[in-house]
Amino acid sequence: MLGFFPIPYPDELLYSILARFYVWSANTSPKVALKEFFGRTSVVATFDLPSHLESLVQNLPVGSTHTASSFIQQNTLYPLYSPFLPLNRSKAVFDSMICHFSGDIHSRTGIMASTVPQIKFFRFCQICSQEDLMKYGELYWHRVHQIAGVLVCPVHQVWLQNSSVKVKGENRHEFYAADIENCIYKLSVVDYDKTTLDNLTTLAQDINKILTQSHMPHDGEWFRAKYQSLLIEKGLATPSARIYQKDLTREFIDFYGHEFLRLVHSEINIEAESSWLSAIVRKHRKVFHPIRHLLLIRFLNQDVPTFFENDIDSKPFGNGAWTCFNGASRHYLKKTITSVSVAYSHEVKKLVGTFSCSCGFVYSTSDSSVPYSDKLSIGKIKDFGSVWKRKLKKLLIENQTSFREAARQLKVDTKTVIRYAERLRLIDKKPKMLSKTQEGLNIESNGDFKEKYRREWLKAQKDFPLLSKTELRKLCPSVFMWLYRNDSKWLKAHSPQKRKIIKLNERVDWEKRDIQILKLSEICFAKLIEQDPPLRITVSNIGKKIGYQTILEKKLHKLPKTKQFYESNIETIEEFQIRRIKWAISKLITKDELPKPWKVVRLTGLKKDAANRLSSHIEQEIQKATLNKLQRRAG
Repeated sequence: MLGFFPIPYPDELLYSILARFYVWSANTSPKVALKEFFGRTSVVATFDLPSHLESLVQNLPVGSTHTASSFIQQNTLYPLYSPFLPLNRSKAVFDSMICHFSGDIHSRTGIMASTVPQIKFFRFCQICSQEDLMKYGELYWHRVHQIAGVLVCPVHQVWLQNSSVKVKGENRHEFYAADIENCIYKLSVVDYDKTTLDNLTTLAQDINKILTQSHMPHDGEWFRAKYQSLLIEKGLATPSARIYQKDLTREFIDFYGHEFLRLVHSEINIEAESSWLSAIVRKHRKVFHPIRHLLLIRFLNQDVPTFFENDIDSKPFGNGAWTCFNGASRHYLKKTITSVSVAYSHEVKKLVGTFSCSCGFVYSTSDSSVPYSDKLSIGKIKDFGSVWKRKLKKLLIENQTSFREAARQLKVDTKTVIRYAERLRLIDKKPKMLSKTQEGLNIESNGDFKEKYRREWLKAQKDFPLLSKTELRKLCPSVFMWLYRNDSKWLKAHSPQKRKIIKLNERVDWEKRDIQILKLSEICFAKLIEQDPPLRITVSNIGKKIGYQTILEKKLHKLPKTKQFYESNIETIEEFQIRRIKWAISKLITKDELPKPWKVVRLTGLKKDAANRLSSHIEQEIQKATLNKLQRRAG
């Protein structure tokens, strides 16, 4: 049993605690130290997911409050991997760390098979080291600094440095403590843009949240369903969960940038048919590294705690039943609809539900409150159904009801009644109330009308032999509609036949097209850069304006000059946000308003996360713009 045991420091690795004990006890033999710690000499000094913890706890001094579970949760990297593992696998790793079965721990967490490599040297933050030395009189290995992908300190936001201590030391049974000799700060020049540095800081802070907050394990199916639900909301998947993989990959790379993804070992080749990103949003056939989960979670605009706390929203319109708005049915404004299909609308940028009742009435809406309302406030009626149409026919033909009265009874507009009366050919059948002067008039019979309209239709074809049936219809619409309603077989037999379109197999001169599209792109770019308010410079936005969006998105590799132009000029989200900040400040100063940060954020429309991330930049730009204004006045 140990005579004493060091008090763990904040976020200290268990490896570091044991290493400090090794130094304090002035022990010269690693084997003797292992015997004291674990009661055996074969234990390997593992920094991330150690085992034999139950034996260690049994050898602690009398009165110690430490448990194997508290060590695992507070002083190992187990909390980083556990939320992303199925419950049975997470429990198996936990049990192996408590007991003596260390061989399967790293394979169960997926570390062994992951393409994200482990660190080779223990790492430290220069500011953390200085603070630890002043506060505790010694250095120690911080847990969050020893994770692959964490390149900056989440607290001080400075670059981490490699110590001279390898995580797999010369003696694999010895624990190596941090000290001022093996943690020597070396001045280095970091040449990365601000967006990359901000992304590295955000990732480090997200990892720190995972380590310090308790989250339940989840299996691959839970993550797949969660990701697909969020992708549907983002418009990157259909409601049936068919993912637009190319759009997802393109937007993911635009969001982070190639440089950042390379630094965190999560590069994606946009030309490749598959990648870790395409695999993680499908059925999970393997364990994915926590870093890659966190990258996707942040891309989907989710904070880590929010992502794990909120349930999957797979039913945006609830469970039903939903209201039927069929004014002709007995269940009008009652919740009788049990069928809904959901689709993403690119027009309104929202999920749209289509509700179908057993009476045949079908309507759609993007407002989730409408299907539960008792007021007639439908988004769009797609089909009135057989019940409604039968009642319309009865009102107009049998009851000789006016259009206005029919509309009142059917709970629709008068124009809707007239439109459907024409469509169902009810207007010609409806008895007409003739005046006394009209009763004595000799009107042409239906047969006379038929001959008249046939002659006019044939004459139109003779006068314009090159026109198609559709073009002739536009030329004499009343003739066509009468024949279509009353003599459709004859009309079909005596109309121009549909012409076959012969496609010419013309080869594209891509070199010529490259020059043409480049010139258009340069002109459009010059206009976009001056646009007020600003619009982000992207391939898609320029392509839409010059009419070559599809070619630019699918055939850009065949346009080398144009491709080079876009690579040099398109904006990342961060660059566009900064340009929009400058525009907003300039706008406020022009109006003689004080450009306060909250005004700039409101005018730019920045989301909360982006505003927090760019807060220092907003302050700098405000100071710069204010100084320039004062200098101009002074000059």
